[in-house]
Amino acid sequence: MDVKRYKGPVPGVALVCLAVAAGGPVAEGSSLSEMKVTEVVNEVNVLEAASRKTRRIKAQETFHAANVLSTGPASRAELVAADGTVARIGANSIFSVAPEKRDVSLEKGSVMFHSPKGRGGGVIRSAGATASVIGTSIVVTATQNGGFKLLVLEGKAMATLPGGGSSTLSAGQMTFVLPGSRAFGPVINFRLKDQVGGSALIKGFKTALPAVAKITASVVAQEQRVATGKVEATNMLVADTVVFTAQKADPGLVQTRTSAVREVKLKEELKGRGDGGAAKALAGALGRDAVLVRGQPESGQVFTYENKNTPTSLLSLHGPEAEGLIPGYPGSRRYVVGKNISVPGDRGERFLSGVGFPGPVVLAAQETFTMDEGLSALHPDIVSAREAMEALLAAPAEPETMYWVVAGKSVEVKNSLIKSTAPVISLGNAIFEAYPNTVVSLSDSTVLGGLDAEYGEATSQSVFYAGGSRVSARNTQVIVTGDIRVRAGEVDIAGDGVAARQFIAGYSVAYDAMGPRRTSAIDMKAAGDMNVSNASMDGARVSLEARTINLSDVDFKNGTDVTLISGLGRLAENPNTSSPSVPRKVNFIKGVTYGGAPAQQYVDAALGGSASGSGGTRIKLQANGR
Repeated sequence: MDVKRYKGPVPGVALVCLAVAAGGPVAEGSSLSEMKVTEVVNEVNVLEAASRKTRRIKAQETFHAANVLSTGPASRAELVAADGTVARIGANSIFSVAPEKRDVSLEKGSVMFHSPKGRGGGVIRSAGATASVIGTSIVVTATQNGGFKLLVLEGKAMATLPGGGSSTLSAGQMTFVLPGSRAFGPVINFRLKDQVGGSALIKGFKTALPAVAKITASVVAQEQRVATGKVEATNMLVADTVVFTAQKADPGLVQTRTSAVREVKLKEELKGRGDGGAAKALAGALGRDAVLVRGQPESGQVFTYENKNTPTSLLSLHGPEAEGLIPGYPGSRRYVVGKNISVPGDRGERFLSGVGFPGPVVLAAQETFTMDEGLSALHPDIVSAREAMEALLAAPAEPETMYWVVAGKSVEVKNSLIKSTAPVISLGNAIFEAYPNTVVSLSDSTVLGGLDAEYGEATSQSVFYAGGSRVSARNTQVIVTGDIRVRAGEVDIAGDGVAARQFIAGYSVAYDAMGPRRTSAIDMKAAGDMNVSNASMDGARVSLEARTINLSDVDFKNGTDVTLISGLGRLAENPNTSSPSVPRKVNFIKGVTYGGAPAQQYVDAALGGSASGSGGTRIKLQANGR
C-alpha cells in the first residue's frame, strides 16, 4: 500500500478497546442478526452454533447470528442485511455476528462494510481488540497480533474510546489498534487508487458495490490533490501494525520486524549518515552470522549507542519504546548483532557471562537467535532446578546488567540452562503490549534468575519476560526472584508428564519457610488462546488471560491469589472430567488443583464452580469480551 504525506500536520488519533456504537444511536431494527448470502466465491463454510457442525454455505441462504463464517484461500462471500448494510468477507477469514446487535467478530482476515447513511454504527472485535466504529464504506483487517487496521474508502468513519473521546477519519486515511493498547496508532494517509485497484473486496464480485461511484470520486479527488501538489506522495508502506518508509524514518512509527524492512533501513542509514563507516560496519555485521562461544562475541559484532541515538535498523527489531525502557540506565546500550546469532554449549555457565558489559545488552538478530547447550533432560541442574537456584543465590554478586534477546523471525532456546543474575532476562518482547511477529520457543530447558538472595520486597530482583506472536515452553521450567511475564498472540506451555514443570515467581532463600515474595507475580496474556499442561504455578499472584484458557494437570500453590480471564469469564461445564474445551471459557480439562484439591472448589458457584461464600473463592474469574 502506497502511503501519502500531507504538506502540513497530519492529525493524530487513538484507537483501542471501544465498546459502544459511535456517532449517535443505532437505527431501530438495524441489527445484523440475519444476513442474506448474495454471492459465494470458492470455498466458504459455516459453523452452526446449535449443532457445532461445519458445512459449505451457498448463495441465497440466510446467515444467522451466532454462527461462524469462514473462507478459504482465494475465497470470499458477500452478505447483505435487511437495512442495506453490505459485508464482504475476504479470503482466509473467520467472521461472526452477535445476536440482536451490530456486534461483529473478525478473528482473522478482512471484511469490507458499506452501511447506508443513517443506519448506525457497530462494534468490531478481533482476537484481542475491540472498536466501536461508524462509517459508510470501510475495510477492517485483523492483524497477526490480535489487533486490526481500519481503512476508510469514502465518506468518514468515527471511532470512539470507552471514555467517550472520539476521532474521525476521512477517505484515504487509516489507523490501527494493538491488543491491550490504550491509544490508537497514528492516522496514516494511504493511496486510495492502489488500495481500490487491486482489492477483491471491491472488484471481486458480480454485483457492483452500492458505494462504487462514491469510492471512485474519492480516488479522483485524492489524485487531483496529488497532481496539484497539495498532497505529496511518498514511499511509505503500511504492514499489519507497522508503518515504515524508505525515505525519512519517523522512529515513532518504525516497529516492523520483517527482514525486507530491515534491508530498507540499512540502505537508508548508508545513504543518510555522514560518516558512512559506522553505518557500513553495522550493515555488515547484521548481514553475517555470529557465534558466541562461551558468551564471547567477536568485536566486529558489538556496537554501542547512547539512548535516543540508536539506529532505526536496530530499533526496528524491538520497537522505539525500548529507548526509555529502564530509567536506571540513562546512558548507553550495547548491541551484539548478526543475521543469525547462535550460542553453543556453555555447560551450565551463567547466561552470556563472558559478555562482561555493565548496563543493558541486547542480542539482536535479523533472522534467528538459537541457544543450544546440548544438555540432556537429566542434567543435574535441570532436574534439580531448586538446588541450582540456591547455588546461584549463594554465588558472589556480579555487576547488574540486562539481557534482552530479539530477532526478526524466531528466538529458540533448547537443551539449555540459563542462569543469570541480571535484573531483566527477556526473550522476544513481552515488555510492551505490542507483540512482534517473532516466535519464541523454549524446550527441555531451565531459566533461573537470581539477582537478590534476601526476602526483602524493596530490593532488586530478576524478572523474566517472553513475548512474540507465539510463545511456547515445552518441558521447561522458570524460577526467578522477581516476576514472570508473558505477552503473546498464543501461549502454549506443556510438560512431558514425567514431572510437573515449575513456574515460580518471587523465589528467595526464605521460600520454603515463607513462600514467594509478597509482590511477585506470574502474569501471562494471550491475544488468542492459552494452553497450559503439566505445570505448577507459584507466586503471590497468578494471572492468566486469553480468549480461551485450557488447563490440564496444573497445580496452583495454596495461598496464591489466582485470576483467570477469558472471553466469557466463566468456568466450562464438567470441570476436571476430560471434557472437550469450550471456546471463550476457562477450561479445567483434567487434574487442575489448588493446593492439591480440585480447583473448581475455589471458583464461585455463580461462575460455574462449587465454592460457597467468599472465603472459599480463591480463584477469581473475569471476562474480557473476546
